[in-house]
Amino acid sequence: MVAVVVDLPASTEAAASGSGKGRCSIRLSILNRHPEQAWQGDLTFMGFQVDKVETYELYSDNLTAVNSFEKPENVVPKVSHLTGDEWTKTASKYTVKKHSWQFLIFEGKYTK
Repeated sequence: MVAVVVDLPASTEAAASGSGKGRCSIRLSILNRHPEQAWQGDLTFMGFQVDKVETYELYSDNLTAVNSFEKPENVVPKVSHLTGDEWTKTASKYTVKKHSWQFLIFEGKYTK
């Protein structure tokens, strides 16, 4: 069993799946709807060792920014990859920018 302890903004979804051999993938979607304030908090896993993290962030400083035929890549996802050690250093003060969406994929294994 994996427990995820988070203090997150209102719009949050999480799903976990495992391979049956102790490996697990946890997907976490976070939407910060606040127009002016970033959210910072602690993402803690109990019973799960994070080996790597892939993050997708959709953000523009301009709240009304859109993609168009003239500017098709005005707002595009930013993709980042972190090792388990890198994640451990940022997890206790993880930041989600104002009016942004993030999707995180955690790969790791169950622990006892």
